[in-house]
Amino acid sequence: MNTTHPQQPFDQLLERVRACVPRLTKGKKAVLSVLYRADSPLTAHEIYAHISDTAFDCTSEDKQESIDVATIYRNLEQFEKLHLINKTEHSNGGWRYALAEKHHSHTISCVRCGKEISMGACLMAEVENVIAQRTGFVNIHHIVNFTGSCPSCQHQ
Repeated sequence: MNTTHPQQPFDQLLERVRACVPRLTKGKKAVLSVLYRADSPLTAHEIYAHISDTAFDCTSEDKQESIDVATIYRNLEQFEKLHLINKTEHSNGGWRYALAEKHHSHTISCVRCGKEISMGACLMAEVENVIAQRTGFVNIHHIVNFTGSCPSCQHQ
């Protein structure tokens, strides 16, 4: 994980989320914190591992708040419905999650070894504009998966 952050400071992100989410629990904050610091989309299990590695204190004044993978999935589902995160399918199966406001980019995944490489900035904005002009739709979003064989696997 690196320390590259989106434009919005984390405290401002939390305030925006508080306006949408009925109860901003420590678990939800932990998930958001991991996604905020991530330099690429993560699986729910990777999010769980980062939370576990940081010795997340899941106690509150009144009760014990459990943070397990199922809780992380529920939080991610809620964040996705609120358009706070993007969910993308991973080439090896499963889903990866990233904050919606972070710089949108795509990866290409090797179908043999699973290696992923970032392709940089998304080039689909022009396609979305054409679709908007042709259909009249607004707020267009896309999910695109690129797969292939990486250079190492090509030689095997």
